[in-house]
Amino acid sequence: MDLARVTCLAVVLLSTAGCRWGAPEPLTDGQRSVVEANLLDRVPETQYRVMADLGGEVTYVGLDADPVPVVPGRPLSLVHYWRVDRLVFDWEVFVHVVPTAGAARINGDHVPVSGLHPASRWERGQIVRDEHEVEIPATVTGSVSVLVGLWHGSRRIEVESGPEDVDGRVIAATLPVGKAGTP
Repeated sequence: MDLARVTCLAVVLLSTAGCRWGAPEPLTDGQRSVVEANLLDRVPETQYRVMADLGGEVTYVGLDADPVPVVPGRPLSLVHYWRVDRLVFDWEVFVHVVPTAGAARINGDHVPVSGLHPASRWERGQIVRDEHEVEIPATVTGSVSVLVGLWHGSRRIEVESGPEDVDGRVIAATLPVGKAGTP
């Protein structure tokens, strides 16, 4: 292990204020425009307001979802809003969509902003808008819970306040499921 990684590991053990491995790949002008379009000046109104504090580092503001009710067999568009409260560690975003019946958990883990703005690039004061889709199996019925958070390795950042489940995931929303083929 090189000295930089040992030093970084020591810093992380003493403080979760953050540690970054080298310089990130530079963005093209087009990529930078995409990122800038998804960094907001203020916290927006959301369909599902949450305001969950994640380790004093990030606030999960809330979620917009479309369509609601969710349509089995069709993609579900999710727009997450994150407020960066202090420099963050190299966390990764996870999104779990958990149906009450008809399918197993749907994993929507991804790198925010179309893969262009990972948490390692987040800066204090940023409000990050992150849109992505998850495929909903045609067999899903009842409702789906959208659960989110930040993780690294085998560790999840602690939810200090806000709605959470027994596994330490932020409960972003519970969405009803409609009939297949009807938006």
